[in-house]
Amino acid sequence: MHFWLAASVVCGLPLGAVGATIRRPAPVGVLAALVVPLGAAVNMVVLPPPSESAVAGPVRLTVWVAASAAVVLIVAPAIPARQRGHRESGVATEALADR
Repeated sequence: MHFWLAASVVCGLPLGAVGATIRRPAPVGVLAALVVPLGAAVNMVVLPPPSESAVAGPVRLTVWVAASAAVVLIVAPAIPARQRGHRESGVATEALADR
C-alpha cells in the first residue's frame, strides 16, 4: 500500500505536468505526447514479459506495434505544421526585404 502511494506521488506529479503540455503547438507538445508510447517501448526493453509465458510474444508484438503506430500518429501531423511555419516565416521575411 505504501509503495503505491509513494509511486503515485513520485510519478503522478511529473506525468500530470507532461500531460498539461500535450496540447501546446510547439515541439514541447509533441515531445509530451510521445512520453507514453516511448515509455511503453522502454518498458518492453527494460522489463519484458517472462519468456516462458505463452502470451509473451503476442504481448511484446502488440506493445511494439501500438507504440510505433502512436509515434507515427503523433509525429506525422507535426511535420507539415512545422514546414508551414517555416514557409510562412520565409514569406514574411521576403515581404519585409522587398520594402
